[in-house]
Amino acid sequence: MMGFVSSFASGASLAVRARSSLAGRAVSVPPAASVRVARWSMVKSKSMPFMEAPPALDGTMAGDVGFDPLGFTNVFDIKWMREAELKHGRITMLATLGFFVQELFTLPARYFPSGTIAVDAHDYFVKTGGMQQLLLWFSFAEIFALLGVMYTMNGGDRAPGDFAFDPLKLANTPAKRAQMELSEVKNGRLAMIAIGGMVHQEWYSRKPVLDLLAHPAPILNISM
Repeated sequence: MMGFVSSFASGASLAVRARSSLAGRAVSVPPAASVRVARWSMVKSKSMPFMEAPPALDGTMAGDVGFDPLGFTNVFDIKWMREAELKHGRITMLATLGFFVQELFTLPARYFPSGTIAVDAHDYFVKTGGMQQLLLWFSFAEIFALLGVMYTMNGGDRAPGDFAFDPLKLANTPAKRAQMELSEVKNGRLAMIAIGGMVHQEWYSRKPVLDLLAHPAPILNISM
């Protein structure tokens, strides 16, 4: 004959202890109800409520909405991922602004051919040597940035992407700092999408971005 005894474990989960006359030992069996409770108590992603929030995305970082459908944070260090996101966001914010500036203000014709769109300007400066100079100077900047990243990844107290650069004191209080961090992440993500859209639009239309804003090109140009 078999008897069943149920009890509460840690005041929350229900366990069933079954004593078998054959084995002669008590076996703890979690009932189906406790499994269902554990399943529904999992934290859901804010951006994708139908998926679980990745463990590394606990909401402590600015702009964290639990978006990681491919599970990169389960493989790579979250600090490294945030460092890369901020870096790409800052570069694309400058690139997006540069797209508009180079259409409004250009170098004299003897330095830069007039009427050249941004996607062709890259190839022009690669041939003339200007891009090599930029690569050299940015390589020096990358060395110092890498030192900061290595300090962060080795247990340092530096926050990912933080280079203590605030000459205008825009983040001189904790509340302002939190607001600026969130604004930077959001604008950086938007800029990454924007620069990709502008580059591909220029490749397709062969027209500057500002001209396309004033006179949008058709999405499809199919001649019958």
